[in-house]
Amino acid sequence: HERNVLHHEYSYVVASRWDLQWLIPFPGLPLLQSTDPDSVWVPGTQGDFYANDRFAAVPRRHADAYFGVWQLIVSGRSEEVFNEQFPGSGLPVYDAENVNTETFLWARLAHSGVRVTGLPALAYVHCTPSQDLTSLRTLGYWSCTSFSQILGGSNVRPEFLATLGGAKYPREFNAIVMTDN
Repeated sequence: HERNVLHHEYSYVVASRWDLQWLIPFPGLPLLQSTDPDSVWVPGTQGDFYANDRFAAVPRRHADAYFGVWQLIVSGRSEEVFNEQFPGSGLPVYDAENVNTETFLWARLAHSGVRVTGLPALAYVHCTPSQDLTSLRTLGYWSCTSFSQILGGSNVRPEFLATLGGAKYPREFNAIVMTDN
């Protein structure tokens, strides 16, 4: 599409959740490219055998490895990729523990020989705590932790914290706050 319409292709494809709240500005593609032009850059907050799927800066040449999940599933090769990356579990992929979108992303990238580099914690998934089932997509999630819980015992007034909402993954929010000096 880009080649036909724009007469060139983008060198990176960026994927991001719509509900990320950036507390520290994204460093920019030129810096990432000058640091390691062949890496897929994702937040480094997940640990081994997981690739955080909330944000990614993907070099064009690795777009199929990152975004080609549907082709892998419909071709029947997804279990092969899991078994290659996580051999010897003895269970079918769908029964194995900790099989989720982030382990599948990590397995796909490893299978394709793509190097993954972790970005420091820069953003968190923002939400508004709610028990209202009709508002899950507009206000928040059942697993939304309010900032009054996250920052409990701080000198900030609780009613002010309540207006700020919360974080779906409090550990990511804490990683930003604890590393930003």
